[in-house]
Amino acid sequence: FSDFTRKAYDHTSYFLQDWKETFSDNHFAEEAAATEGQDEAAEQRGSGEEEDLSNSLSNSKLTPLDDDTLNTLHRKLQLTLEEGVDFLSTECGSFEFLDEDASKADSSGDLQGLDCYLGMRKQCEPLSQQELSKFRDGEGRFRDVEELRQRIFEGGCSPGLRARLYPYLLGYLPFDSTDKQRAELRRRKHKEYEQIKAQWTCITEEQAKKFSKYRERKVQIEKDVIRTDSTHIFYKGKMANGNVQRLRDMLLSYSFYNFDLGYCQGMSDLLAPLLYVMEKEAEADCFWCFVGLMDKMERNFDQDQSGMHNQLLALRKLVQLLDPQLYVHFENQQQCQNYLFCYRWLLLHFKREFSFDDCLRLWEALWTCSFCDQLHMYVCVAVLQQFRRKIIEADMTFDDLIQFTNGLSHRIPLEESLRNAEILCKFAGEPGLQVLATISPLE
Repeated sequence: FSDFTRKAYDHTSYFLQDWKETFSDNHFAEEAAATEGQDEAAEQRGSGEEEDLSNSLSNSKLTPLDDDTLNTLHRKLQLTLEEGVDFLSTECGSFEFLDEDASKADSSGDLQGLDCYLGMRKQCEPLSQQELSKFRDGEGRFRDVEELRQRIFEGGCSPGLRARLYPYLLGYLPFDSTDKQRAELRRRKHKEYEQIKAQWTCITEEQAKKFSKYRERKVQIEKDVIRTDSTHIFYKGKMANGNVQRLRDMLLSYSFYNFDLGYCQGMSDLLAPLLYVMEKEAEADCFWCFVGLMDKMERNFDQDQSGMHNQLLALRKLVQLLDPQLYVHFENQQQCQNYLFCYRWLLLHFKREFSFDDCLRLWEALWTCSFCDQLHMYVCVAVLQQFRRKIIEADMTFDDLIQFTNGLSHRIPLEESLRNAEILCKFAGEPGLQVLATISPLE
């Protein structure tokens, strides 16, 4: 480890088994050099050409913003031009930045204002049981699934519906199955889970002595689960707490289900909110929901770290695309070109930055977003932009950024971040899609 990577993981409690040269500054320099010619050619083609916001959005292959949002955005941009409001021009358009936070921060340090405000998300009530019933037919099939997913994206699920809906959102149960078909599927999956679990529960002490991989994983899992959300009442008490034992059992079972991947630090963080939601459900149901979540996030835990490497490179390019001034600041700071200060955000999809309820609300939006399957990347950009003035004016170094980003835990405004991420994504259009295409999918 170099000093700066060590500091990044000391602050986030993640210690990679094999970092190698993956995130070295030289590697990023080589990556930048490889694309420099393409960037210059693109600049030449775009020289002297200007498109207004409407054309930029209409040419995008993504879902357009609604009329109210477009009108609000146009008004803000017009205000920027007419009254000299601080603004930023990017390759995708212009954004307004409001400098109100410094005077509104109270003595406790709570952040009541933002540096970048692109539009408040229209607050929707969470999906209710009464609404959900309208999406089901007489045999229990879900109809108008895309409309249902959009409704969840806009308002999330009410807490009482999460355990019921997560099996569908995470691919465990099919939306188009009947009640009878689902009951049979669950019966088979419960049996399969018990078979997977038996693979390690039946290991004797003598066998364990000759099974080093099992011993290593078991020790690591048992260390991690007693530290995972240990201040939360649901997980207090270490191994004396039955919920902590269930965390351990499911993580050990997953390490046998996906033996090549096994267990990596951070997986306990992802499972903890799911178990919290599905406390009253069968352990097998929670396990298969976790499998669905890991199917979405498995690349985050590649042994060679290629999945995280690609995401950090893509984040760097998105910041360059959407906030050139902030990009230049990071480029001019030693050791900041690798964006390791955002590592925890990407690895856990902001799980440690929010309370359980807010984290689940964010995840529901990520799982149901129809216009971008990598919306968490734009959430990262949105959060950085919300605090861009602090970062730039304080001339934050790598160490400062590590401390600052970790200090934002439970202080990031969720709905504003989601709305800003949505606008940034649609603003970015085709160039943004091209950046996200560099994130390798699972084979």
